[in-house]
Amino acid sequence: MISILATNIVKPSQDILAKAEEVERCGIKGNDAVHLACAIISGCAYFVTCDDRIVKRSELLDLHMLVCNPLEFIRKEEKGDY
Repeated sequence: MISILATNIVKPSQDILAKAEEVERCGIKGNDAVHLACAIISGCAYFVTCDDRIVKRSELLDLHMLVCNPLEFIRKEEKGDY
């Protein structure tokens, strides 16, 4: 079912592994680092998470996407800030 809804399927790669290791150096560990690395490598415009620690620590990375919580995403989406 997910593959029908998904517009982009991310498969494991050395690029994702390398980016996950870079993300981990900023204090985001394990699966969280891999998920964020997948979003970065895929060129996502934003990464929505309920984990405030990820939002805060992602500021240490040079990302070309917004990392935010769901409420912030909805507020910005309603205002057309994206």
